[in-house]
Amino acid sequence: MISPTTVVALPELLNAEAALTFASSLSHHSIAPDITIDFATVRASEPFGLLLAGAALRAFFKEREYRSVQASGIRAGNAAHENLAQIGFFQWIGIPVGKMPGVLDGSATWLPLTTLTRAQLDTRMMETAKPLGSVIHEECERLAKLLTHSAQAKVNGPLAYCLREVIRNVFEHAETDRCALCAQRWRDGTVELAVIDQGRGIRRSLEEKMQFDSDEEALRTALLPGVSSKLSDDPNDRWGNSGFGLFVLSELGRGLGVFRVISGCAGLRLLNDQIESEPARFKGTAIQLRVHRPKGVNFGDFIDSIILRGEDACKASSSSRASGSTRTMHGL
Repeated sequence: MISPTTVVALPELLNAEAALTFASSLSHHSIAPDITIDFATVRASEPFGLLLAGAALRAFFKEREYRSVQASGIRAGNAAHENLAQIGFFQWIGIPVGKMPGVLDGSATWLPLTTLTRAQLDTRMMETAKPLGSVIHEECERLAKLLTHSAQAKVNGPLAYCLREVIRNVFEHAETDRCALCAQRWRDGTVELAVIDQGRGIRRSLEEKMQFDSDEEALRTALLPGVSSKLSDDPNDRWGNSGFGLFVLSELGRGLGVFRVISGCAGLRLLNDQIESEPARFKGTAIQLRVHRPKGVNFGDFIDSIILRGEDACKASSSSRASGSTRTMHGL
């Protein structure tokens, strides 16, 4: 008797909420004998949603060793499918359709799916004799310019800063050699950044120095100022890890849009000065930051005000100041 094929359809809109549900649901099909992933229903996608769903599919395919699993419903001429093919989504998850990640330079509204590896960064470090933090910053400046198509520091600076603080966390904490990122800018000036890795996750990283009863407790701790498993003891180390990166980004999202972090069996969403728990199931760490321009204040000054609040909150700890690179975007 031939076993029936289990069809798993992707959501119509690949946004954060739908991707979270989809990623969690894949585990229910891990022992199904034959799986078909159906893309026919996809009509649109957003950076965090497509990265989270894609990473979940990558892990799912790897777990099954690509056996008894196939894709269907990908159609030429379908605008959503063409977009996913152009930005490298299908190739990234292991389906030989479209371009490879990072082939396109991007546009004034999209930064295509881009993979960044430690090997690439190491090569740049050897070529330039610069530290890892500096090399990551230069790469993030390059990526920001691909999205903005502008040479103005005031335009690229905030975007490069936010990308840098997330990517530094990946290569300093996640014990993985790669991450994937994507970004989109809308007509009203709102920008969404998404960065994802499939490393050891936030809880395991922080448990080098502290213990937690749950993944959610670890996430909430990671968003506090001055918290890191690899704090720098040198106050003069410009690129030292001072534990302010996720704090700054989460406060940016809380004040100017949305910040979301998913790791292990927990997720947190920050918006409108609120912090909410979300059910999740993801090996690694996924971060979403969607922000609009602050009104009546320079973006760099807004970031510096967040850091000052964080420094005031942790003066009693051994690490009460952000590192030189985290303190400000200006002059980097």
